[in-house]
Amino acid sequence: MIGAIVSSLTEYSEAYRAISTHKLWKYAILPGLLSVLVAGIIIAWALSTVDDMASWTMSLYPFEWGRETMTSVLEWFSGALMMIIGLFLFRYLVMIIASPFMGTLSEKVEAIMTGRKPEPVGAGQMMKDVIRGIRITLRNIIREVFLTLVLTIAGFMIPVIGNIITTVLIFVVQAYYAGFSNMEYTLERKRFTIRDSVAFVNSNRGIAIGNGTGWLVLMLIPVVGWFLAPVLGTVAATKSSLQKLDAQKYSLFFS
Repeated sequence: MIGAIVSSLTEYSEAYRAISTHKLWKYAILPGLLSVLVAGIIIAWALSTVDDMASWTMSLYPFEWGRETMTSVLEWFSGALMMIIGLFLFRYLVMIIASPFMGTLSEKVEAIMTGRKPEPVGAGQMMKDVIRGIRITLRNIIREVFLTLVLTIAGFMIPVIGNIITTVLIFVVQAYYAGFSNMEYTLERKRFTIRDSVAFVNSNRGIAIGNGTGWLVLMLIPVVGWFLAPVLGTVAATKSSLQKLDAQKYSLFFS
């Protein structure tokens, strides 16, 4: 799986080159700007909240000994937790707001890779896609929140070392579901059922985690990263997903 993660990460540089080569930036400007706006709002909220969270948590600590060390630990953990919550909110908000644009970008990438024009979608199918999208989004939110809460509680139960380990594990969980969301644009278009999508992503966890890791790392870069993350993540995931679905047929787009 490590090889798949690394390979999926390298797709980001290929995605940037491919977008420029095939003049796809016009499909990326609006969702990129929406991404920057949402990220700015969430970061402002997180910065105004993190100190209050650390102070409240510290007020529950009943001892004087180790208070300074515990304060430092809780400030670090509160900051990490707010970053995780912020990335979680950002990802799903951007997915909801920019989904039509990302879906179009993914569709354009597939059309170039396959040489086939997208098939027209009727109103009935569009409604089915919307309902499917809501169901799979709710499914992923519930599972991601549950896993994050379990790991967060475990981090509180095992101070310092536990906090570090659980933060890494939470990052992996976030990366997996970020990659899942990016792969879903292709799987939805291929008319995968929810069960089939879950099975496909689970069987390609390395791709999902690698793609999501690239997305999360870009989100740590102010403005430019916020702009590029959804766009490059979508293109990279589309390419990886299509290659898994048919490795021979879709090899020319990034050559």
